[in-house]
Order: sequence, then structure tokens, then C-alpha cells
Amino acid sequence: MILSNDNKYRANMGLSLKLAEYRHVENPFIVQLKGLGWNSGKNQVLVLQMQQTPE
Repeated sequence: MILSNDNKYRANMGLSLKLAEYRHVENPFIVQLKGLGWNSGKNQVLVLQMQQTPE
């Protein structure tokens, strides 16, 4: 495969993979952490935006 044409054939596959990973891996893990009590007291479970701007 020619790397320069890779985006032409994949199109938005990367974006859909990121959303699938969030839905099937990250979100259930966040729910599990909250269920185990990691979101109480001084602990916080944070859900960050997909894109962040540096400060």
C-alpha cells in the first residue's frame, strides 16, 4: 500500500474507530471505576473532551 494514498482509502475510518473505542472500552471502564467508588471523597473520575487545547 502506498502510504501517501492511505487517507484516500480510509477516509473517516480513524474517527469511527475512536468513537467505537470510547463506546466499547473507555466508557465501560469509567462506569466501572465510578461503581467501585473511585468518584467519591478526594478522588474524581474525569471525562475529558476528545480534542483539548494546550494551556
